[in-house]
Amino acid sequence: MKEYNEGSNLYNRAIQGTYVPGSTFKMVVATAALETQTITTATKINDTGIYPRGHNPRCWIYSSKHYGHGYLNITGAIAKSCNYFFYETGYKMGIEPVIQYAKMYGLGTKTGIELSGEETGIVDLKSYCEQTENRSWSLGDTLSAVIGQSYNSYTPIQMAKYISTIANGGTPVDVTLIKSITSVDGKQIAKSEIENKVNEKLGIQTNKSQEKLNIKPETIKTLQEGMKGVTSQPRWNSLLHFFRPGNGHCRKNRFCRNQ
Repeated sequence: MKEYNEGSNLYNRAIQGTYVPGSTFKMVVATAALETQTITTATKINDTGIYPRGHNPRCWIYSSKHYGHGYLNITGAIAKSCNYFFYETGYKMGIEPVIQYAKMYGLGTKTGIELSGEETGIVDLKSYCEQTENRSWSLGDTLSAVIGQSYNSYTPIQMAKYISTIANGGTPVDVTLIKSITSVDGKQIAKSEIENKVNEKLGIQTNKSQEKLNIKPETIKTLQEGMKGVTSQPRWNSLLHFFRPGNGHCRKNRFCRNQ
């Protein structure tokens, strides 16, 4: 069994594969911007197509249409996946709040699912850049990071938990394969006892607290409305949607764009 677990017989992409999240990361940036009051729901930014700072990245729509989205608020920016809006927001806010709220959503942290081999990914973007590239973080890095590129790297199960948290009104969803365990004498074993045993077996430290995140309800509602707009408005690039059955609010495209 030890040889099997330590070998490469099976590769569980859901918990072991780490991938660039693309536009699905934009709700993290939106959360950070709204919670730090960098923007409000009334803030509008004019997407002219080519962003005038950093390495002058283009909004995805400019590459094919040669124009921008025009004036958008945060709900519209999420619905249309407007890179320009997030470039400007990231420029004003900086990368630190983005990293803070990404961690709050559980990105870059093992979920604690009862399986061996779970990866963490990369969430400390600035530190990772400085340690691996031996250079300082730049504005260009921030512009790439806020649209889900740069060093962002997370497992599909982390992304599913993060999106489900938004759909669940800000309360984290427990990622588990075990509903309950009953002992031979008919007593149900406490969830905390199961969790501690699993963590000990897997050698991990994780907190599966189901307490609500410290995020304003208005912020969560804004995110939900923006995500709903992804599929309720006609868009050619809504290729894959994350959703919670019966909710209708938890949708966002997974469409990475190379600048």
